[in-house]
Amino acid sequence: MPRTILGIDLGTAQIKLTLMELSGKKASLIGQERLSRDRNASAESVAEGIRQAIDVMGLSASRTVLCLNSRQALLIPLSFPFTQTTKIREVLPFELESRISVDMEAYHWGFLHLDGAESGSSRILAAMYPRAALSEWLHAFDQAGIALDRIELDLAPLAGLALEVAEQPDEDEMLLDIGWSKTNLVRLHEGRLVALTSISSGLKRLYPENGVGPGAGSQSSEENESSFSRKLNELVRQIRRAVLAEAAGTPPKLTVLGGGAAAPELIKALHQTTGSEVKALASLPWDVRVTVEDPPLQALSASLCLQGRKGRPGFDLLPPERSGRRALPAWRRFSRPMAVSLGLILLTWSLSLGSAIYLEHKALKRLNQRLEETFRSVAPEAPPDLRPMQYASVLRTRVRELQSGPQTEGLPKIQATELLSLISRHVPRDADFQATLLSFDANGLRINGLARDYKTVDSLQSALSQVDIFSSVEIIGANVDSRDEGVTFSLRLQLS
Repeated sequence: MPRTILGIDLGTAQIKLTLMELSGKKASLIGQERLSRDRNASAESVAEGIRQAIDVMGLSASRTVLCLNSRQALLIPLSFPFTQTTKIREVLPFELESRISVDMEAYHWGFLHLDGAESGSSRILAAMYPRAALSEWLHAFDQAGIALDRIELDLAPLAGLALEVAEQPDEDEMLLDIGWSKTNLVRLHEGRLVALTSISSGLKRLYPENGVGPGAGSQSSEENESSFSRKLNELVRQIRRAVLAEAAGTPPKLTVLGGGAAAPELIKALHQTTGSEVKALASLPWDVRVTVEDPPLQALSASLCLQGRKGRPGFDLLPPERSGRRALPAWRRFSRPMAVSLGLILLTWSLSLGSAIYLEHKALKRLNQRLEETFRSVAPEAPPDLRPMQYASVLRTRVRELQSGPQTEGLPKIQATELLSLISRHVPRDADFQATLLSFDANGLRINGLARDYKTVDSLQSALSQVDIFSSVEIIGANVDSRDEGVTFSLRLQLS
């Protein structure tokens, strides 16, 4: 089912809105709008202006993402002798606190992975954004009635765009987003993301605050031209230093977007001073249904719509309590071995004692004791009040059923082990799904799980309908997973 996503690029001089439609792996741009931004306007008036533009232009979407200016963020590149994302998230606050002398409580932080690390290690770029400024924008958009599903720094969609437009994966390429108040740089080396940075030099160095070109004012045209040339050379020198620093001395190919792409004298000066091939972004790398008036300006808001998908780096500065995400505990790194251990215990227990053990409280007590011992041996640092059932949804469901007491009437006509074996023989070998719940009673079986797509759910229903022991097999629920990981489904299998 196609989904619509609205990307809001909150620039210093302009606000860019782009509406995209995602259908499978295909992305299409279906609407766009640009708004001038008064740099003295409050956050509430900016958000209200965006809401009015959304209503007038028909840009409402099922998902809305916001792009903030990286000029207010603290960017810190770090390396770690391990690769696990959960472990990085766990130790990063302590590492940041030891590196910079700021109050960590005053910042909200995120990070994205960079390539180029040695085997067994990782490189990241951490970003710390003022919590007060973030709260101000969240409150403003709440007041305007715009629900935000993700908040990114403009470096993240620029990095995603770089991966999309790279022409020669075996060469060095760099994207420059030259805006009004800053310039962002993203470098690719052999098709891999290796560097991101931001410098506080932008087009405001060339033009007066009112945006008028170098010929305005009471000075003579010669004086204006001389002043503009000096400012241009100064801006180019600063950009050149940043480019060469990130490129390790080797001039890469440069692609310019943002307001700088509309300044041919700037592109020419960059070419002359860096010796690199420099060009403006010519087109968006996606299917386009509407005329894109200015691809270099609209590119970041369009790329922003794709943030959060697999393979696209991002910070996601939306607080966990706003996005429904829960902060990961310190012992989360033990979850995988713990889940494997608990799964093996469940399998051994089921095969050895059969379904009769589910009706005996004594057997349940022994199982709980074994699970507790295994859990404590795998995660000895876990809090005392943490129970292993929190990370084993199948066991949790079975235990809740057993806690209601033994049932002496309405026993099933077939043992659970026989029923599971019969289902296994009829499930298609190429079915790509994961079962998260098996609920078995006297009348039938319920299967909940996560499938790759709706076609997989249909194939499961069709295959299980061929089993004689079931009088009916029906789909009682199938929905796209909120994390874009497939389709959650629920099947009810009625015993004959």
